[in-house]
Amino acid sequence: MGQTHTHAPLGFRDRLIASIEDARDQLTHRDANAAAHRCRVALKRARALARLARLAAPDAARALNTQARAVMAALSASRDAAAMADAARFAAAGARPKAKAALLLVAQRLAGSAAVTAPDALKAVKADLARLLIRAKAFPPVSDADLVKGAEVLEAKAHRAFLKAHGRGCAERRHAWRKRAKDVQVAGKMLGPVWRRHGRPNAAAAVGQALGAERDLLLLEDKLRDEPALAGRARAAAKAIQSIRLARRVMGAHADRLGAKLYR
Repeated sequence: MGQTHTHAPLGFRDRLIASIEDARDQLTHRDANAAAHRCRVALKRARALARLARLAAPDAARALNTQARAVMAALSASRDAAAMADAARFAAAGARPKAKAALLLVAQRLAGSAAVTAPDALKAVKADLARLLIRAKAFPPVSDADLVKGAEVLEAKAHRAFLKAHGRGCAERRHAWRKRAKDVQVAGKMLGPVWRRHGRPNAAAAVGQALGAERDLLLLEDKLRDEPALAGRARAAAKAIQSIRLARRVMGAHADRLGAKLYR
């Protein structure tokens, strides 16, 4: 009889550790806002890996996910301002002259006001990442079979999230779909050809990018509605918001088409 493998030959724990080490290393980037963004991206990958292993190690996965979420929250202010500035530039590309000028002014002001994580807060984040790394190194062994089962569960959740969000403007449902698409992307890259659906990561990544752009545009619209002075004058803000809404509808429709193709 063949020996049963209890530890994944895919290097799951190594991937998990590498994601958290990457998050830690990104904080050394000279651009503080870029550092915060890249750290959060690496932590999102670690959280998706933990969800992939939830069937085999539910307690460990839940604890790591919760701890990583808290670290991400500490860096969210810096990321949001930078993301909204990028969204303003994106909307400006397809806007009429007056709206374009207003959006470029908004982008400039948001980029200039992007919060930089304070030294004490950054020190706390680094300490939290060190503790998170210890937790990752102690993560229980997970078999490749359990990882494949976990990937199937994540894909089913992504499909359900798509059905709930497709063609709807509900921000919460759209965001939930985006997170589940990210999970499938990470699962496919982790498992490769071991998973029969391993070819889906690129498609899931495209969905996630479109939904991410749509969400950033929504955050920008809310920001500009609350602070119209960012655009200079109220009329300029109104024109900018119209362009943002148009760009958001375009990205939302694009995400829906990609989702329909992915889950047909």
